[in-house]
Amino acid sequence: MIDRRILRTSWWALLWSMCTAALPVTAAPRYTLTDTATLIPGHTFQAAALNDRGALVGTRGDGHAVIVTPGQGDPIDIGTLPSQSPGFETRPVPVAINNYGQVSGTVDYNTTENDPPVIVRGFLYTPGVGMTDIGLLPTPYLPTTHGVDLNDRGVVLGMSVGGSRWETITFSLGRGLEVLPTALDVQPEGINDRGQILGTLLTNTQQASYIYDRGTVTELQGAGAVYVYAYAINDRGWVTGGMSRDRVRGQAFLYKPGTGIVDLMAGGANDGFINTGGLALNNRGQVVGSGWNGSDTAGFYYDEETGIVRLSKLVEPADMVGWRLWDAFAINDRGQILAYG
Repeated sequence: MIDRRILRTSWWALLWSMCTAALPVTAAPRYTLTDTATLIPGHTFQAAALNDRGALVGTRGDGHAVIVTPGQGDPIDIGTLPSQSPGFETRPVPVAINNYGQVSGTVDYNTTENDPPVIVRGFLYTPGVGMTDIGLLPTPYLPTTHGVDLNDRGVVLGMSVGGSRWETITFSLGRGLEVLPTALDVQPEGINDRGQILGTLLTNTQQASYIYDRGTVTELQGAGAVYVYAYAINDRGWVTGGMSRDRVRGQAFLYKPGTGIVDLMAGGANDGFINTGGLALNNRGQVVGSGWNGSDTAGFYYDEETGIVRLSKLVEPADMVGWRLWDAFAINDRGQILAYG
């Protein structure tokens, strides 16, 4: 049995799939839905990411960052970094978890005060080691670092910000903090197990995405796209995100090396969606994201057999009573989906 679920946490959901062995090849998977807000007795829980083992990382109701694996013991509190200013508590904000239980994200102050200056730092949590500060780069004004993604090799992809300047960085326990050796001033989005880094360049006149691979920078192009904003990269170097030909309507895309960008809405009914954007994909090429049909926003699922399907249509009807599913923002290799609901 393949375990596919959609998890939903207060405003989030996890979709867990039912057995698909008896389904036709072209049939979309069927899902059951679990409210992640109920996974920790006595607390709410807002999930941020999941790994291929079904472990979730997110924020508990008391502000602690925890790892939760449904049905497998108590939550694991990953701790926080010490405060740089007496009297100011720190709060970890996790964004990614790999298949070895490592977590990346950002620690900031649990305050709205700006005096003293707020120092924000990225972190790497490792089981048996604890939370490691990824450090800061020397910048002229309020230096900060932010964890953005994490691969199975324990490499954190992040961003260093100081004033109006930002740089893409990586961090690992073995190599420490390093700056991406490229002149591209991009917003980092993802890193895969091959070390390929996905980023997007945003200016007043340009929106383009790139893959950085050991010194080579490749722009994502194809399908007549004028604007491209990529959100996720898998271990095969496939990428999903949103593209536009006219700067008005948006289409989810799937990029493959050697093929270029493919518009996922081309030639299909697209389940009534007018605009879509891919937010995540797994190593099987399944994509999830968000779309708009002219009146409301809804999450979608895509594979090459089914095309774009409204996510709620794949969930058992009894699970959808009183719920709407908006953005679907994560899918692992088991087909489990994390979505807002």
